[in-house]
Amino acid sequence: MGKLSPTRRIFSILTGVLFCLVLIVSIFWIPVQKVLLRPDVYKQAFQDQGFYRVYPQMVTGLLFGETSSSMLGNSLNQITSRLDQEKVDQFIFSMIPPTWFQDQLNANLDRVFAFLNGSGETLSLGVDLAGIKTNLAEEGNIRGLIQLLPECTASDLTSLLSLLGGEKNIPFCRFPDSVMGVVYPIIQPIVMNMIAQIPDSIPLTSVSLESNGSPTALVTFVQIARNASTIGTTLAILGILFLVAMILMSGPGWRAKIQTTGIVLLSAGSVGLVMLLILWLGLNSSAAAMVHAAVSSLPGEVGGVITGVYLQVANNYVMVAALIGFVILVLGVVLYVVSRTLFKDHSVAGPSGDL
Repeated sequence: MGKLSPTRRIFSILTGVLFCLVLIVSIFWIPVQKVLLRPDVYKQAFQDQGFYRVYPQMVTGLLFGETSSSMLGNSLNQITSRLDQEKVDQFIFSMIPPTWFQDQLNANLDRVFAFLNGSGETLSLGVDLAGIKTNLAEEGNIRGLIQLLPECTASDLTSLLSLLGGEKNIPFCRFPDSVMGVVYPIIQPIVMNMIAQIPDSIPLTSVSLESNGSPTALVTFVQIARNASTIGTTLAILGILFLVAMILMSGPGWRAKIQTTGIVLLSAGSVGLVMLLILWLGLNSSAAAMVHAAVSSLPGEVGGVITGVYLQVANNYVMVAALIGFVILVLGVVLYVVSRTLFKDHSVAGPSGDL
């Protein structure tokens, strides 16, 4: 058998390069489907990073922060504006179980990924406060909320005794135990009325693809996510087609075909792993710093936990991609070694006839 013709050699190189490019793209795309577009990955990351351990800080920031007046009403803000943050965290932890916050987070994650999967053109995220209102309205929790307030001063007690009428004249402070039994029946309906003004849910954000003001980058990202399976299938079909074409065009002889395939796989795996190393360094340095800066304004340890969630998801992505790249690299080495050791047909073209 003779050597490859120039035309066949060109087509062999071209199909080999295209097959190599498809493999490199696949190294990065498969983890997008298996990691970045799976809600369970994020739920597990929040769990592993202890997000539900610091959820009281998130809840108190939501309920009692600077925007609480607009969200909860000005009446309840008369109480919440005077609360000590650390004591509130403890109170929230005792009143609201971690499962409530986990359910809220999981529900919003499910909405996000349902939206990315094409469930609708509008994404609305929010927090359901019905459970909090029910728990907060219980007598034990109302008393607990009052106990978080600063101690009453002599002026507060005088104001209480005057009872000039109207809830604005009721001092919001921690009453002595000796008068709590008398004061509670007066305060309890006022606090209940304040709690009733809390909305059953708080909208966090809303995104509509049909809006003319939607960012182009966001619309593009959603469209890519919704076509993730199609992109993956297309890569698989192209990979098979280029592999078959490369095998048919390379040669002559099976030794050259296997050796060419091995070289292409080895090249794709090597290039992919080097690119992943660069990506990993960027994700864990400059990108991590940007995420940390973006969430640093969140209360307490919440910002640090979210940064940890980002790093866990990013590293999971790189790990899966690296595993795919390593498998391709090893398979390429195996095929190349097999072509050099098991095939003893020296009458066919050697490396000089390969890609």
